[in-house]
Amino acid sequence: MLTIGEVSKRTSLSIRSLRYYDEIGLLKPSSFTEGKHRLYSKQDLIKLQQIIFLKDLGLPLKTISCLLTQSNHEWIQLLNQQAKYLQQEKKRIEQMELGIQAVIRSYEVEKTIDWDILFELYDHSREAKENQLASLTRLEQEVLKRGPKLEADDPNTEEWRELLRKLNDLQHLPPESDEIQQIIEQISKKSEELYQGDEALMKKAWEMRKNPHYSYRYYPIKENIIQLLDKAFEIYDQNQRQSSRTKKRSPL
Repeated sequence: MLTIGEVSKRTSLSIRSLRYYDEIGLLKPSSFTEGKHRLYSKQDLIKLQQIIFLKDLGLPLKTISCLLTQSNHEWIQLLNQQAKYLQQEKKRIEQMELGIQAVIRSYEVEKTIDWDILFELYDHSREAKENQLASLTRLEQEVLKRGPKLEADDPNTEEWRELLRKLNDLQHLPPESDEIQQIIEQISKKSEELYQGDEALMKKAWEMRKNPHYSYRYYPIKENIIQLLDKAFEIYDQNQRQSSRTKKRSPL
């Protein structure tokens, strides 16, 4: 037989919890000393391990108390239900983790906490991924599949975030400025790599980026930055076409 202190040390469960379990009838000691101190048998320990296991699964004490008196079949039924619940919780927690990462990355880009953007990200994360994709065409789904995600932590995505940071810092400059055009050139090259030169995908990606339906966006860019990008890309494309014509006329 073990005293309440010895049981507490073996199970890492507090003496207070053991006393509470006794009070509510969840786990009563098999015996007492002459001084009325609780003594627990080997069978009590097995029962306590069952309680700890079920509690760790997230079951309330009232449910555990009922379950301890049930057959193995009923145990399996309830455990199957709990397994499904935990799977749902796992998805929810993963979404929360992604949301936290998105907030951190948002701050890195914006240098401030923009609540409008955060609410957009939160609403977006609440939608199930399959629901987001259901209304999209195959081309749109392919764009989202390949596109960078704000919460991702890899060198490629960090390059996209750095370009956004530069745009935010230089948004006061005109779209034809060398600094903005250099960023546009980098974005163009990265888009070529990302979509492997597929013009249809690149065109659709820009259409989706400008679309006010935020669930299309991996990160909601402010309207003034979208307008700056639009004008800057138009100038960049004109310069590229002019450069191409010049090269064709060159005898070299």
